[in-house]
Amino acid sequence: MGLNIQRESRSSNIMDNVTDCLSISGDAIKDIYEQDFHAPVRGLRPAFDFEWDEAYTTSREGQDGKQIIKYYTTEERHDKIMQTCNDLLTAAADVNFHVTKLEAVFTTLLSCQWRPEKLSTATIVDDTKKILQRLPHVSLNLPENLGMLPSGYFSTDQKEWNSLIVTSMVHRNLVCFAIYHIITLSEGGYMEMTLQEGLNHVAEIIQQCVENGNADVAQKPYWVLVRCYLWSFWQRARLLHSYFVMTRRLVIGLTENTPYQWMRNYQVSQGLSLRAFTEQAAQVRKPPEMCGWKCELIIGDPVCLGFDFTLLFRRFEKAFGAMQTSCHFNLHGACEGQDWHHCARFNRTEGANQTMHDSTQDHEYDNEPRVVWDEASYRRVEGARAVCISESDDSYFKYCTASQRTLAFSHVWSHGQGGRPHEGINRCLHHRYIQLAKQLGCDSYWIDSACIPEPDDLRKEAITHINDVFYESKYVLVCDKELMSINIDDLTTECYEWLLTGVLLSDWNIRAWTMLEALKGREHVAILCQGNKTVMFKDIIEQVCHNGRIDIAVFASLLPHMLPSQIEGRIKGKVLQEVSPNDISLEVIGSWLSHRPSSRKGDDVTIWSLCLNQHRARIKDVVEFWRQQKGVNSGFLLSSSDRLSQPGLSWAPSTPFALPESRDQELSIDLFHRPLDSVDTARLSIQPDGLWGQWWAYEHQVGLRASIGWATTYMSTTQRQTYREIKKIRRKFRLKARYIALLRPVSSRVYTRYDGATATPSASKSGILVAVCDSDHTERKQPLKIPQADQKPVHSYKWIWRGVYQWPTEVVMPNFVKVPDFWIG
Repeated sequence: MGLNIQRESRSSNIMDNVTDCLSISGDAIKDIYEQDFHAPVRGLRPAFDFEWDEAYTTSREGQDGKQIIKYYTTEERHDKIMQTCNDLLTAAADVNFHVTKLEAVFTTLLSCQWRPEKLSTATIVDDTKKILQRLPHVSLNLPENLGMLPSGYFSTDQKEWNSLIVTSMVHRNLVCFAIYHIITLSEGGYMEMTLQEGLNHVAEIIQQCVENGNADVAQKPYWVLVRCYLWSFWQRARLLHSYFVMTRRLVIGLTENTPYQWMRNYQVSQGLSLRAFTEQAAQVRKPPEMCGWKCELIIGDPVCLGFDFTLLFRRFEKAFGAMQTSCHFNLHGACEGQDWHHCARFNRTEGANQTMHDSTQDHEYDNEPRVVWDEASYRRVEGARAVCISESDDSYFKYCTASQRTLAFSHVWSHGQGGRPHEGINRCLHHRYIQLAKQLGCDSYWIDSACIPEPDDLRKEAITHINDVFYESKYVLVCDKELMSINIDDLTTECYEWLLTGVLLSDWNIRAWTMLEALKGREHVAILCQGNKTVMFKDIIEQVCHNGRIDIAVFASLLPHMLPSQIEGRIKGKVLQEVSPNDISLEVIGSWLSHRPSSRKGDDVTIWSLCLNQHRARIKDVVEFWRQQKGVNSGFLLSSSDRLSQPGLSWAPSTPFALPESRDQELSIDLFHRPLDSVDTARLSIQPDGLWGQWWAYEHQVGLRASIGWATTYMSTTQRQTYREIKKIRRKFRLKARYIALLRPVSSRVYTRYDGATATPSASKSGILVAVCDSDHTERKQPLKIPQADQKPVHSYKWIWRGVYQWPTEVVMPNFVKVPDFWIG
């Protein structure tokens, strides 16, 4: 049989349906480039080459020639945003020329002063056109009543979203976004925050338009049109920005910058947040045969805010629509996705079984002979063991040391390849593994069913070598029964999109152990497909990102652990800890593991430790795991993960897995708060007596209303709502202590524009997440660290972490103050 790693694809059309894609001429792009991208004055480089006026600052030239920057107050910012909204409203009211006038207003927000030195105008125009033509023709439709709009706003007689002129037009600023990407990529620099701040400012304008439309009934149709115009830009620009970040990662490798944490979860329509709309729009497009829980995990990921799932689901249907979904324990069919306990694909204790067979090999379904381990051979080998293909036979595994010529298999037991060495594996599967190893230039293979024994001492020893096995192996081969059904004889761009969709939605991608295996072997992961043919995952990513639809490529952001590492060119063969010591943070790994279960109790923390390359420290349990850490990002702690009860660790997650472990707990998907890596929140110090660091805090003394800052003799309606919410918190967490504290993370980077107690971004579906602590104020001290010379020691009472609460958006929050050293014991 001819088996080889497929790296090249035949030339094929990028789009399966050209009418689904954005259309713009090269002449139009050239005109925008030549008019909007002004060349700077010779010899002078402007302060901002590509600047979005997000209404935070303005500048002017002083008498000495230096730039003077003025920061707008909150009131001034609001006035500027209102002025922009009113200008857009006036433009929209002119039915005959609304597009021209809307563009005239909107383009004033963006100024470009950059002409590249390396690229010609023709190259810029051609590359920009190629990118824009990979976007959807029409933006995702908002739930608006379009019947109220005059017919002049539509291109046909039908008053439908697809006929609305502003939803299918190509915004001038969108073209500038694409040109900016082409130029910066060629120049070797990138300022993704510039695009991010532009998106967030447009989001502010849209939300203000929602509020204005509710208050101004007479002008409501025009406010609706302005929102549709802005949303059409925002949603496509959001896809472009995510795509730019994705392609940048392919060039420079995985970074810990997470742009979704700077994304504003604004109101896109009356009473509808961006996250809620994203999830609702995806749910109505979900194929009936798709696992509901997998769908929930994807559409609820903050990375996907504002994404269009239409094409992703279409690719899934075409690739896997004929396969039976087994989400129920005794029946076929997809689960609804409200509770992970009800999904057999997710909540499954993976017992040892060998139900899979290789149809290309001679085999017996009912009585297939097993190949078992030669225990003496296993014990003779030191270090990481692998099955030696030259010495093994049809009865016994013979072992050798795993090396750079080992083929490592990654799979989930529920697909029929699980087991332990003493129980053995089906002979036909053994033959398949040998054949694959030989044809991929390997002299051994590793699979847990053959290489991780059942005895506790041998299992623990084998696990300490897992990182080395997957990092140093020649290939890591993914074996998932759905991916193995994909025919790759004709590797078109659409086929690569099937493969990316399949990996993303596979059972293999939702387990903790397989996440670790993909992370350590991310430079050489291959996918096993139909007929025992394979394709490299990096080829899938590159083909989709360079040639596929952008509304598919952006979903690769959900697989960060499989992207190339920033630490390239490492010399293999050295001890792993010497070449890549802890290059990914605890918080990033924790966020990846938050929704990926492991079957055996305690494996979740073992995997967390392995991902951090701390496995050789022989960490016994999660308490010891946290005792060895020095710090943690404050935002990472705002999750629904269970906490420890040991002194000084009430704040510490007892597991990275953030879903409720028991059916008796609150199981609503709305109450699942996954931890984010939160790299832009304050770093807290882990000390022997607890957690110390900076928070936005509100302290409430039980029974004393004045602590909220109000006179006890009078409360407004909003103040009473706030007070009642605090009482709800006391009841929910059964708080008995005299003092309650609500905490919000402090932003550690000024340029995120979110450094405020009520403005910090939140990952909750609706509302704002706050940490809840309580204290009796009986113990008070200062942190162990010595303050700087110009700082006075700050004392803090000891507080105990009680949980995370989702504060409703419609209820006014109390006033928070920034506390420099808050002690959580």
